[in-house]
Amino acid sequence: MSFISDVYDALQARITAVLSSHLTLENPYALEECTEQVLVQGVGIAMGPATNTNRYIGCQKMSIRREFHVIITREVTATKFNTSSRASAEKTLFEDQKTILDDIESDPTLASSSVTQASYISDNGIEFVFDGKHNFMKLDSLIEIEYIQTI
Repeated sequence: MSFISDVYDALQARITAVLSSHLTLENPYALEECTEQVLVQGVGIAMGPATNTNRYIGCQKMSIRREFHVIITREVTATKFNTSSRASAEKTLFEDQKTILDDIESDPTLASSSVTQASYISDNGIEFVFDGKHNFMKLDSLIEIEYIQTI
């Protein structure tokens, strides 16, 4: 197994542990392909681009920094006149995010010997996902993970 598999598995294990009531998104790259049951309270990881940090670590080793998008979804049951229900869903997404970020900050190596540093970079704010019948919200958080790859 490669280092990227170790890194992905370590992040997935941490997220699954702290958001144990969430279902795994079938396709975090295309939420419209996910089932409604999963979008009600889902979480998934999408791998983004990577860069070589160009830090010298030793022969046959490379320091890589890769972006991971952690996507959290929630169903919105509010009507246009029931704004408190929508606000509650919004706050819950950010509470879910805080739970993940607190866990990452408590151990930035994600309990993995492959990870040098994991850190929160940004998020896209709340976005809506419509499937035709139901409304869902998503929060896409960008996590950067640096790891050492043997070449």
